[in-house]
Amino acid sequence: MLSCWWLVVVMAILFESVGAGQARSALDVVHDPPPLDVHAGAAITPTLKLSAEARLDIVQLYAEHSKAEDTADVDAWLRTYSNEATLETSSGSVQGREQLAQFFTAVRSNKGAGRRHLSSGHIITLHSMTPLRTVAHAEASVFAFEDGRLVSSGTSSDTLVGINNVWQFQHRKLSFDFAAVEQPGTVQPGLPTSDASTLQPPPLPPPNAAQ
Repeated sequence: MLSCWWLVVVMAILFESVGAGQARSALDVVHDPPPLDVHAGAAITPTLKLSAEARLDIVQLYAEHSKAEDTADVDAWLRTYSNEATLETSSGSVQGREQLAQFFTAVRSNKGAGRRHLSSGHIITLHSMTPLRTVAHAEASVFAFEDGRLVSSGTSSDTLVGINNVWQFQHRKLSFDFAAVEQPGTVQPGLPTSDASTLQPPPLPPPNAAQ
């Protein structure tokens, strides 16, 4: 009889332990909060990053853009932009390949053959990613040199789109610290231009001009 009583007690203890463990497991799943970022106070989420190959491709895009400016190659320059890309400066903006081509021709026609363009210090971050399309943001320092002297410097803030591993500018915003005026050795601070004088959208024809 005593043995049966001890058996009942042991069974009761085991049942209580198992039941408490199961209840705690359920609470863990349903009620335990996600881990918190101690600095931001928000739930930690996985951070997607661009591959090293994608970053190199984007830096290559900047190099191709600069080379096209150096050589006045409008077709190569346009290939660095998407079809509906926007180029923005403090003087205005142009959008689409037709306006971009007019802009390039108007700006580059005034520049010497020895002008060289450079971008550096690229900071590239992933904005969004789908199976068909990747969008990134990049910031860079931009410079122009002529006859061995710096004629303009500034920054670019760019949105880039990658499709089938081909990257293009979708939106560029250029902000310049200064641009040299026509007289050698002089500088005009705060000029909202690139390339020493005229980074301005060319005038567009009135809507009824073709009629």
